[in-house]
Amino acid sequence: MLARFATRIDTWNGARLAKRFKSGWPATTRADVHFHRTPLAQYRYRLREPEKTSGKVHTIVFMADAPVTLERYDALLDLLAIRYRVIVFEAAGMGFSAPDPSHTFAFQRTNDDVASFVESVGGEGSILAFPCVAGLGAVDIAVRHPRLVSGLFLLQTADWDTMLKWKKRNDTSGMLARPVLGQIAMKYTGAKSAPGWFKHALGRRDHMAPFCNCAKEAFEHGAQFALASTFQRYIDGPSPLGTPKQPVAVVWGECDASHERAGPHIAHALAPQATFHALKHVGHFPDLQDPQTIADLLDEYIEQNLT
Repeated sequence: MLARFATRIDTWNGARLAKRFKSGWPATTRADVHFHRTPLAQYRYRLREPEKTSGKVHTIVFMADAPVTLERYDALLDLLAIRYRVIVFEAAGMGFSAPDPSHTFAFQRTNDDVASFVESVGGEGSILAFPCVAGLGAVDIAVRHPRLVSGLFLLQTADWDTMLKWKKRNDTSGMLARPVLGQIAMKYTGAKSAPGWFKHALGRRDHMAPFCNCAKEAFEHGAQFALASTFQRYIDGPSPLGTPKQPVAVVWGECDASHERAGPHIAHALAPQATFHALKHVGHFPDLQDPQTIADLLDEYIEQNLT
């Protein structure tokens, strides 16, 4: 009962936010911004159609890694949209994707709602490129909704037990895990905490400015950051995950101080056929810190597995 009340702190005004986001600043920052309504949220996303359309066109669906918002994805979209159909969206309760009051942030129910978005906007056979804990959601969608997913290209995602340790490692005070208090704390400190998180996670002082500026501008325009609800409800207890049959790649930025050192074992724990790519020069956001390398790895992944 307390947990349900706590998540309502992050969702109670979802209908009002959805209307405001769709008609205000979040709708105007880029020409390719769109909104899509599902049973549990109004998702904000960007969509780029490929410039070159010969042969099969693959659709790649990225999830933005809050507190980063869609505005930080220009370079990645420019690189990939030459030959792919590319979508990037914000999770419900993050950035400017407004959650419905009935949203509970529970793992499989949340993933089913994301699957609804993928089906409507991405279409069957999409490649899911989700970050961190959300990568576990991508695995769940691939297992339970296999027709929607042709492949998984995961960023900074480890196996379930390792991600549970990551969650505890990054909530040393235990505040995020406390229903109600965690939600209230994030309402007041979310914007202030972003630079500290980026310093810890990027691992590169020279990469900080564009991330901090993006988050600052988004928070000034009312961006959400429902981190406490996600910490409390999204992953907990024993793993419910099955093993995906689709080709899986895990990309890992080794400068990320929020994670322990990782290796191929974290990819193989998700799927025996998974491949692992370690990047020594980036941290928690490899797709945004080095979009060219990610574009090259995606080309290689698609050529080897999906052509």
